[in-house]
Amino acid sequence: MSEVIKVHFDPKVVSLIMDYSRQRNEAGGLLLGHRYIKEGSVEYEIIKVTTPSIMDIRARALFQRRDKSHLEQAVQFHRDTNGYGDYLGEWHTHPGGASIKPSIKDLLAFRSSQKLTKTPLIYVIANSYKLNTYTSGGNNVVSYY
Repeated sequence: MSEVIKVHFDPKVVSLIMDYSRQRNEAGGLLLGHRYIKEGSVEYEIIKVTTPSIMDIRARALFQRRDKSHLEQAVQFHRDTNGYGDYLGEWHTHPGGASIKPSIKDLLAFRSSQKLTKTPLIYVIANSYKLNTYTSGGNNVVSYY
């Protein structure tokens, strides 16, 4: 049986992602926060996200991080939290009422980023109405926002 992953979102993070989900083009960035390992579960607390920059590619059905500022912000967050803050995963939007299920392209991107770490990463996809949380390991995900 797979472990349960609990994801807690800062309300400001949810609000920011939902604001981007109402824009015409896809948006995305990194999820930053803390990871706690407890008996039988792993808990993630997402307290910050990076947001699209002018160097990123944004289209109606495409978002690609191209700006190194995402990585720089993650490194700075790690420093600012004395090593306790970490990269927890990625988020992006599917504008309007588009499906919040991962596309084939999304799944390939998830697999690619998961190769960088042994710890399950969190993936958030939002449309104008809802935010869904996924994990790379097929674990059960319970989200709180």
